[in-house]
Amino acid sequence: SHDTDRVGSMIVNSGEGKPYLQPDRFDYDVSERVSPRYANDYSVREPNDRERQIQRLVALMQMTFLGAPMIYYGDETGMWGADDPCNRLPMVWDDLQYDSQAGDPLTREREADEMKFDADLHDFYRRMIELRREHPVLSHGSFKPLTSDDDAKFFAFVREWQGERILVAINRGDATFSWELPSKNGETLSLIEVASDSNFDVENSDVENSDVEILRRDGVHVIKVPPLEAVVLAEQTHPE
Repeated sequence: SHDTDRVGSMIVNSGEGKPYLQPDRFDYDVSERVSPRYANDYSVREPNDRERQIQRLVALMQMTFLGAPMIYYGDETGMWGADDPCNRLPMVWDDLQYDSQAGDPLTREREADEMKFDADLHDFYRRMIELRREHPVLSHGSFKPLTSDDDAKFFAFVREWQGERILVAINRGDATFSWELPSKNGETLSLIEVASDSNFDVENSDVENSDVEILRRDGVHVIKVPPLEAVVLAEQTHPE
């Protein structure tokens, strides 16, 4: 909600291997992690490209996971910021120009960050919302974890409802993950979304302009999910 730092800044300040302060809550929105008011090492800079890619993974998971997704205004346009008041800047619109963000709550020296509407990120959020609307299974379907690999930072699950089956695989790690899919005889896979800036409209292994690969080995589908990407697949039964 609004009483928190924005997701982009959460990612900037999360750190690799940093333990949870309150493990029973499983979040970073506590204590000194939310604002430079509490921590003098809190970074107020703009997220970089890698961190924006992680934000895309967050958005994809929001739109495919259980529960109603919620987006704090402006996250979809590229806004970032620490906890109140940094998170309550005026909305960034695509038809306005803004001064660069050069201030710091602790008067630390920093490089100015350009404040502008992020069209690519906005388009991705729109695609994720459209994906959820086009597939009711993502709103009403059952949920079942399929694969979890903490070392590789890989997680996959399935949503099912009224004959529709959607598989979601998220690779938060830094290496490509080869995932053996639980498919059935007579079913083929249709890749309907990839969490990147590219546009994909592909089926089976006919993947263009992407490092994603769907292979069939000994009757089993294997998908290679690149690092910091996620894929959403539909399983469809074709008549003999």
